[in-house]
Amino acid sequence: MAPTKPYRDYLYVFMVVMHLTAMIGVDFVPFYPASLVEPPSSPFRLLVAYRNWYIRTMSDPYYGMDAPGHFFDFLVYIELVVQFPLALYMISGGLWETTLSGTVELAGALYGIVTGLCTALVCHDMWHLGPDTIDASAKQTLLYGAYLPFAIFPTLMSLDMCLRLMPRLRTAHKSKMQ
Repeated sequence: MAPTKPYRDYLYVFMVVMHLTAMIGVDFVPFYPASLVEPPSSPFRLLVAYRNWYIRTMSDPYYGMDAPGHFFDFLVYIELVVQFPLALYMISGGLWETTLSGTVELAGALYGIVTGLCTALVCHDMWHLGPDTIDASAKQTLLYGAYLPFAIFPTLMSLDMCLRLMPRLRTAHKSKMQ
């Protein structure tokens, strides 16, 4: 009988897909060439509208900050260079499969650690933002609804992936020692 996929893996797929849509539709829009986002007939114009809607609706202070060198800008680059490729690899590399390969587990562990840590930094900063920067209700919605889940669940995913990797590593180490 074929092994069944753990239910938590479906949560991981959902979480990674949600994060990918946020990256593509909100975080990376400023990186797209003007020819793809500015003309009204451009293919990515919808992403600009979605990004503007998100910023306006959620009152997310990190997207309108006029503070060059602010840490959030750096986190977006980490997202682009580290998290985005790992998320794509995990989705295309078998997060859908019944059993995960060791490389997908390793990618999941790295993705979870980086995503959890970066989002925890945002949560910590947001916790300390005052009413002059963000409205109390918007702060509560963003902190507990948008950011905190992406600090907690990826961290738990990285722990799970590390626990899955450990038996593989022990087996590989034992076979090397023999």
